Amino acid sequence: MDCLKHAALKSTFKSKMTVRQYNSMLKSERWEFLWAKGNLVDQALAQKSSFLLYSVDTFFVEIEFSLENGKALNIKAICEASLIEKYLNKIILLIV
Repeated sequence: MDCLKHAALKSTFKSKMTVRQYNSMLKSERWEFLWAKGNLVDQALAQKSSFLLYSVDTFFVEIEFSLENGKALNIKAICEASLIEKYLNKIILLIV
């Protein structure tokens, strides 16, 4: 990443980002933003994947990893409740 692009990305970190802006970034930029601003919320397991849920600004970011080889398969911002349902039972139990 060149210096000008890095400086522009760092200035983005200081302001609120939307889901659309996040998902339109290059994958490498999404990772960098997540590590700079994200807070791990929870994890979930499926048959062939594990998932990590992070909170970032006003939305969540979910990372899907392959259980077979440990590689990241997908990283995306989500804000719809239906997409975070697999985490809700655990979170509700922690609150009660």
